Amino acid sequence: MKLLTPAQTAENLHNIDLSALACARLLIIDIDNTIIPHGDSGASIEILNWLEEARHRGLKIVLMSNNSQKKFPFLDIYVDMYYCRSLKPLSVNYKKVMKKFKVSPSQTVMIGDQIFTDVLGANRLGIKTVLVRRQKNYGKFTRKILHKVEDKMWEKFI
Repeated sequence: MKLLTPAQTAENLHNIDLSALACARLLIIDIDNTIIPHGDSGASIEILNWLEEARHRGLKIVLMSNNSQKKFPFLDIYVDMYYCRSLKPLSVNYKKVMKKFKVSPSQTVMIGDQIFTDVLGANRLGIKTVLVRRQKNYGKFTRKILHKVEDKMWEKFI
């Protein structure tokens, strides 16, 4: 159960206190339902302001997704890299990103909305995890079942 437990939870990305991430040099952030509601093409002004503040504090930001290559041109000024088809929760691509930015797991924070990909993958490497509440339910039968399981787990975390 420890590998599925986030270090921190937040209602959404812009409610994460950046000063509480003082040890971080690199933020790895999931895209769908963390920055942008699944299927949408835009992020809220609060999210964009939060990303801008993170960059202002000197944090490197990598957007990591298991989905196919996605580019959101309006996000380009806020991020250092996109990493799509990342195969989360496998650790290989987390390691590649940390190596590229020359940071250790203790200097990295993973922020995402899914326990079985974002949290599990990062926790396996000792990366601090922040679980945010998913912005929108979506998907087929199996995805909906996972959402129900994660919702039950979420209640235990708060």
